[in-house]
Amino acid sequence: MKFKNRNVENPNVFTLNVLSMTGDFVGEISTMKVSLSRSEGEVYEQGTPLDAKNLSLLCQGYYIEEDNLKVIKGQGINSTHKFIVDTDRRFTVTTEATCDSPFVLNTVVNNGEKIEIQLSIETGVSLSSLTEQIYTHTIKLFENNSEVLVGSIDVEIEVLADSVSSDD
Repeated sequence: MKFKNRNVENPNVFTLNVLSMTGDFVGEISTMKVSLSRSEGEVYEQGTPLDAKNLSLLCQGYYIEEDNLKVIKGQGINSTHKFIVDTDRRFTVTTEATCDSPFVLNTVVNNGEKIEIQLSIETGVSLSSLTEQIYTHTIKLFENNSEVLVGSIDVEIEVLADSVSSDD
């Protein structure tokens, strides 16, 4: 990943906008509420945002947005039940359950930019027979074709009753 600076016509130029002001009877201002807005002119290049994803990629080499999935018993498992790990290089990936789990995590894509890990259920196990609980798995990332552990991500798979909304 390569970071780029923000490039603008007038760097570090801002405008103060007065939102509210209070003062005394002789005109002395006692409080003033203002907002600050950029007045940089033309933006030639936005630059790289300094956010959790980019800083994690820089420091660790990987970033995962969501580390939990909700599975509703009556709806089953589909293509939306997956973990996406953004990466800045290719990793060797292993997954393991940290508890007795009926779920399996399979690596579908590992192209050096992202790793997609799809959720499935073990053969012969019915989703409707599972108790409502949280199953934990660990995704381990190794330097490509080596045994050097770069990082591990604990992910949770929560089984919910049919009556629970998926928007929770």
